[in-house]
Formats: sequence, structure tokens, C-alpha cells
Amino acid sequence: MKKKLSIIVFIFLNIIYCVAQTETIQFPKNKQHSLFLEYWGSALYTYNITYDCSFKTAEKHKIALSMGVHYTFAHVGYYGISPQINYLYGQKNHLELGIGYSFQYETPWDHNKGEFIFGFDNLLRYVPIRIGYRLQKEQGGFFWKIAYVPSYRVEEKRISFIWGGVAFGYTFKKKK
Repeated sequence: MKKKLSIIVFIFLNIIYCVAQTETIQFPKNKQHSLFLEYWGSALYTYNITYDCSFKTAEKHKIALSMGVHYTFAHVGYYGISPQINYLYGQKNHLELGIGYSFQYETPWDHNKGEFIFGFDNLLRYVPIRIGYRLQKEQGGFFWKIAYVPSYRVEEKRISFIWGGVAFGYTFKKKK
């Protein structure tokens, strides 16, 4: 399974590289910056705050690079980061396909001290695969998205979570 996943990631990155070599991409003029809050999705068990920068590659095609941070506490605390790359198809209504990598640290509760034990011992690694819908206007403003996000758990070498995520955020207006 690890070999298959490596092949899929390799092919996906090569496609993005090939698209980036076309003359239609104008990175400085066609990028959009967004900030959003996502519940579940690529950060398992928690929410994340994500910065997203998307580049228009053709009339209805975009590539979005995202970096999320998450931090939450329930009976066990979780914190970490989740970088992701997404392909968006559409102008206002987008089909969103993507893959990422979620580094998540588990912080257990110490009953004797009455506090969470922070550290880097309990690392959980996931590869979230996103298939979703994003409503995002070209001129900026409020946006939202919803996705089906199965996640491959690296330590267990299997798909261990099949769920979704929902996000709400703001796309900043382009500078002219």
C-alpha cells in the first residue's frame, strides 16, 4: 500500500509540474488568498485554521496550496499542522480534489498533575484525500466548502478514517 500511495503522489505532483510549465499560468496576477476554519477534514478529531493560496491555471482550473494548524483539547489534546494541495475545477462552484499530509501530536492527560503532557512522542501521521465542493467567488468574499475526506493512517498502513469536513472562510479581494 505504501508503494501504491507513493506512486499516486508522484503522478499527482508530476501533473501539477506539467500544468505549471504551460504559458497560461500567470502566478503574480491570478492568485487568491483565503483564510478559513475547517471542522474535521484534514485535521482529524479537531478543527484547523488554514491559509490557502490558489493560482488560476486556465479559465476553469486552479491549484490551491494550503497550510493548516490545529490545536484542541477534549479528553485527549491534539495539535499539529496539515499542508495540502488541491485541484479546483469551476469558476464560482468548484469541484475540489486534493491530497495532504497531517502531522498530529497527541497530548494525554496526566491525572496526577491535572494537566496535559506536551511532547513529540505520540506522533500521528495521516494522508487525507479530499473530494469536495467549494463555493468561492473570483472577486473574493465569504466562501464555504464541504468534502468527503478518507484518511490513510501511516502508522497502521491502511485507510483508517472515512469521514468529511466542512469549512467557512474569507477570500481576500485581489489587488489591481
